[in-house]
Amino acid sequence: MIRKALLLKFLDAAYMQRWNDKIRPVELIELDKQAHKMVVAWFLARVEEDRGTPVSWTRLIEGGSSSSSSGS
Repeated sequence: MIRKALLLKFLDAAYMQRWNDKIRPVELIELDKQAHKMVVAWFLARVEEDRGTPVSWTRLIEGGSSSSSSGS
């Protein structure tokens, strides 16, 4: 299972501060579109792995990192 510290590290890398809000009583953040895709891909891969389907985690990670540079 993924550790909380690693998950927080990913969150720190994937968020961006919202600059267009004028008054902020709390700090607002939003996840990058690519980060959302990777979270969904990780979740679906875990479900498939639990069902007995082999998952290539390296291919999943490399595919996610290469699609971020293509602008998808």
